[in-house]
Amino acid sequence: MDLRDPANSSICEPQPRQSSLKILVVDDEVAILEYLDKLLSNLGHSVHTFVGCSTGTALKIIETAAADMFDVAIIDVVMPGIDGMQLIEFLHRVSPATQFISSDCGLCVDVSIELMKKGIPVRPWLRPFDVKILDVCWFSLKWREGALR
Repeated sequence: MDLRDPANSSICEPQPRQSSLKILVVDDEVAILEYLDKLLSNLGHSVHTFVGCSTGTALKIIETAAADMFDVAIIDVVMPGIDGMQLIEFLHRVSPATQFISSDCGLCVDVSIELMKKGIPVRPWLRPFDVKILDVCWFSLKWREGALR
């Protein structure tokens, strides 16, 4: 995995936005969390991170999401404790307007398909990360708000 410094990374070309996204990131790998926090913050987004997904952590994540209503939630699929698929299902119940992104090296595509079959729209985000998926989320949110019609 290429963990270049996001500030100098060629994979993140910041796009000017009139508003930033409020993003929740959950991953059991601290290096991934730190990388995404720095990358997304450098792009002007507000980022809230959680390490891992034990039962206690999952409850805290769900409480935080219910209170803060994130625009986007980036959830690692494979974690010890409650897996990403279960967490997305719980989060969707308390925050149905949140756009979900499943993150992993490959399993996220299958998880996204399974969640979409349940009526939960989820975009897979394969590593190494390409920030263009956030443009899709931003435009989708603006479309929903009627700002792009």
